[in-house]
Parts: sequence; structure tokens; C-alpha cells
Amino acid sequence: MRFTQGFYPIFGLFLIFVLVCSLFVLPTQKAQALIDDRVKTQNPSIENPTKDAQAPNNCQQLKPTLSCTIPANPNRAISPKNTENYIGDFAWQTFVALNWPADCKGLPKPNYDDRESPRVWEFYNYPENIFLNEGKDPRNEGEVPSIVPPQCKVAISDEQLTPIHLTEGEGDPINILMAASRKPLIDQSGNYVLNEIRINPIEVKQIVDKGWYSADNLKNFFEQQAPSLEKAPLFELVCSEKIDQTENKYPCSEKKEEGAIEIKAAWKILKEPTEEIKSQYYTTTRTFSVNSLNKEADLQGYPSKKVTVTVPVALIGFHIVQKTSDRGWIWSTFEHKDNAPDDDDDKLPKSGHYNLYNPNNKCLKKNYSYTENPYLWDDQFPYAVTGYKLQEKNNLTGQESQAEIDCIGTLLSHGLIKPTPSQITRLVPITEAAKNLNKKWYDKMSASSIWRHYQLIGIQWLQGYETPYDKNLRTPQPMQAANLSQLVNVSLEPFIQTNQENGKSCITCHTFAKLPKTPNLNAIPIESDFSFLLNNAKSTNVTSVSSDSDLFKMKLENSQPY
Repeated sequence: MRFTQGFYPIFGLFLIFVLVCSLFVLPTQKAQALIDDRVKTQNPSIENPTKDAQAPNNCQQLKPTLSCTIPANPNRAISPKNTENYIGDFAWQTFVALNWPADCKGLPKPNYDDRESPRVWEFYNYPENIFLNEGKDPRNEGEVPSIVPPQCKVAISDEQLTPIHLTEGEGDPINILMAASRKPLIDQSGNYVLNEIRINPIEVKQIVDKGWYSADNLKNFFEQQAPSLEKAPLFELVCSEKIDQTENKYPCSEKKEEGAIEIKAAWKILKEPTEEIKSQYYTTTRTFSVNSLNKEADLQGYPSKKVTVTVPVALIGFHIVQKTSDRGWIWSTFEHKDNAPDDDDDKLPKSGHYNLYNPNNKCLKKNYSYTENPYLWDDQFPYAVTGYKLQEKNNLTGQESQAEIDCIGTLLSHGLIKPTPSQITRLVPITEAAKNLNKKWYDKMSASSIWRHYQLIGIQWLQGYETPYDKNLRTPQPMQAANLSQLVNVSLEPFIQTNQENGKSCITCHTFAKLPKTPNLNAIPIESDFSFLLNNAKSTNVTSVSSDSDLFKMKLENSQPY
């Protein structure tokens, strides 16, 4: 009796120890199953629905006009004579499906108005988890590591662990720099606007199966070039399946139920997610590494230390690039309605709240960054601490007026400032077609839906989509009378905006996407099917030669829409 009384408690403790530890050593699928069970038990608000409720058709129980199914191709029957309308409808349907609430297995839940659950796209992987240093295979025991959103974190007793990424990824997937300008955007709270990139599982599978995570494997495309260097082999990412209505002109050698999808999201950092904020934004948390300002250090230069932080965030921007068999690549971009006003000096608002604009600030130049390296993190809200510059790109010398200094921020030691928030306006107005589509989709949603606070900014596709690398047919569509197909998301690309006729656009940028070259190859660049992500592939001996931002900046000043 004494033996059994002592044995069972010890044995029970041993089983608990094994269960907890096994989360970090079991294969991904088994660890995920354990996480799902724990989450369902300890977080009733995000419990997994039944198998029947997870089926795509049942996603329409709340609102039959909405669907959790990601469309494979635009539906031309919606507006046969107006391409912009049916492609815009396709963009909205994709946005709704990607932002559908999901259970902790990544499957859609029935209630579209669920504000607490993660979104379907948050289970998609980060490029940093696929393109590893030295071109290493990202698979662990045959599986690409899974992503576990913050809402699905494991609870042990009363202590919440930080969000688990079942991955050995290298590099932080959460960024504070805007891709094209390599400058941070400071919101009206004085915080960095965060951004991240995700890749859908179908594109991840293609990259991994073909070994494209390694620049050494991609070199085969360079070696197969014709001796004259006039023609290189075509690099193709996966397309969606052809459906009856499609002409199927787009050259796709590989097709799946949905094509490659790449997403970029922008977040504003919150002090706390109040009920008012949660009624107007999708909110969650993000965990990432920062260079924290080390106020206790007495060092020359910029004293900092690397720390990991977790902050509440609200979604303010969402950019989708999707490959179809009907129209080739389609770009669509969405923003929160409160981001920024249209740029009209005579009609700029004199009051109101915006995420990226202050009606009362008259001294800052609009759509301009005054920040410079280093980009540091304070331990108190707001968190942004940066270097600085004047509008004319002259460093402060101590001879400028106090008013000039006060305009760009609060001066700290070591040549740092708490920067004044950026003054962002929209230089290219939202088209009437996009406004009409927004109203159409708001009418499909419940009155309390947070997604009624988001808007389609615009869409783009190629005129000559069946010959995507023919520059004579690479005119972005739709054409706009004054602005020639400009399309910019102010929460992701605020500093490259222009209201000139030959302005910037998604396709203008993605035209310059090329495969990475290994140092021992002297070959012409090969187009990477309009995706910059492949340039993240690294060689066994060295990282890739150029980054997407470097490639874009080389062309940015003199670029024309193709």
C-alpha cells in the first residue's frame, strides 16, 4: 500500500513532465495535435468546431453571401464587359477568405464575425522559415515547420508561454522598415508600423519540393541559358487550376486548386486593445526581436541591446499577390479606412483621427521620412527611437533653430530622437470602381463586422498576361486617365508615392524581381515570375548577391510602368 501511495504521484508527475517536454521534440504534426487539445480545453473562446462545421460550405452559415473559399480565378460572369469589376470582386472574395476566422488547425470557423480567433492566413509560413542560411532544407523530419498564431499558444497552469513557432527559421519575420524605401513609418502614436510577409502552403510546397530554397539549386536556370544569352528558361510559380470560363492563355506548367499567394500585412502597435479598437480593427499580438535602447550604458555611439518583445497590434494594411490561370498575376491592396486622407491642400481635413496623419501638424513635410539609423526600441510606449535628419538631408549641427528640432522630434542623448509621427497623405485617390466595390461588399457583411472598416485601394493585372515577360505588353491594368495605373498602399509604401503621370505601381516594382545568382556564375538575370521572395534563397557558401530592396532602388528613380 505504501509503495502504491508513493508510486502514483511520482508517476503522474513524470507523465506531465514528458508531455510538456515532448511538445518541443515531437514531429510537427504530433506537437500540433497536442497544442490543439490543450487550446480547446483551456481556451474555450477559440475551441475547435466539429468536423462538419469546418467544411467550407458551412462557412456561409452566418452570411450566405460570404464564402471562406479562396477563389481560384476571377468570375467573368459577374461583369463580362467590365474587367475591373470582376477582378475587383475576385480581390474582395480573396481578402474575405484569407481573413476568415480559423480554429487552431487553420480551418475556417462558421462565424465570420468572430473577432478573437486567428485568421486563415496567419497559419501561412514566413519566408524566413523557408529560405534558411546556406540554403539549408527547411524540412524537419520531412515536414515544413508549422506556424502557430498567438491565439493558439499553449497554456501551462496559469502561466502563458510566448507564441510558439515550431520552426528553426533564421531571421526575424517582423520588420520595421518599409520594403522599397528601407525607412520606418512612424504612426500617430509614435510607434513603428510593423510589416510581415507570408506565403500560402501551395507555393511553399512547390519551393520546397523543387529545392528552390537554395540558390545553388536555382543556378540550374542560369546554366540552361542559350549560348547567345538571348533567351533564358522560364521560371514559373504554381498557377490555379483552369476552369471552364478561362481562356487559359497564361503559361503555367504546374496548376493546383489555388495558385501561389504572397501576402504582406501592416500593423500598428497598440498600448492596449480597447473594446472600441476591437470593434473597428482586427487585433492580435506579435512577438519579435528589437534593438532596445540601453539607457544604463555609458558608451560612445548608440548603446543598445537585443531583446524580444510582445506587443498588441491592429491590422492597418493588407497586400495580396495571387497567381491565376485566367489572368496571370493579380495584385490587390487593402487598407484601414482611418489610415490617411487624400492629398488635396485645399480639402485636407482640419480635424479627425488618422493612423498616419495629424491635421494639426503643419511643420512636417508630407510623405517624407526624417528618420535615420539607428532604429531602436524604448522600454516605454511609444517605443520608436531613431536617428534623424532635416528635410534637406543635412544632419543637425547644433546651429538649427529649436523650432526645427522640435518639429522632427524630442531630442535625446547620443544624437537620438523620439521621432514626430510621419505625415502621410494619399497622393493617388481611390478609384470610383474600387469605391463601388467596397460598398457592394460592405452590404454583404453584418453591421458590426470589423471588415467594414477596411477598403480596397485598388487592383492591377497585366495587359499582356499571356506573355508576361514581353515588355511591350507589360502595361499595368486598369489604366487611369491621369496617373497611368499607379497603385500604392500608404501603410506599406508611403515614401515612394508620387502624383506624377509616370508613377509607381505594384507591377513597376515586381518587374525587377530576379532569381539570386551565386558568386561563381556570370549570367544574365532571370525573371523570378514577379516574386521577390526567391531572391531570399541563399548559397551554401554565401548569402544571395542582392536583396529585393537593392534591386528595386537601382531602378526606382527612372522607372516607368511596364
